[in-house]
Amino acid sequence: MKLEKYHSIKTADNISIMIRKFNLREGINKKHDTLPQRFFNEELKTGASKGEKIQKQEFEKMLNKYYRLRG
Repeated sequence: MKLEKYHSIKTADNISIMIRKFNLREGINKKHDTLPQRFFNEELKTGASKGEKIQKQEFEKMLNKYYRLRG
């Protein structure tokens, strides 16, 4: 079972790397990796976070961390 889990994680990681390589080849980079403006401007209408908006500064901070971790 552990081996299957390892292979699943490794496969997912390889897919992620291939997608990133494709995007880089096509000129898609970090500056394109964002959300539509409405996610930052409009409050959520339902769910546990109802009434909240995504803070752009927090999003950019998390995005920077993601790129640091993923390379």
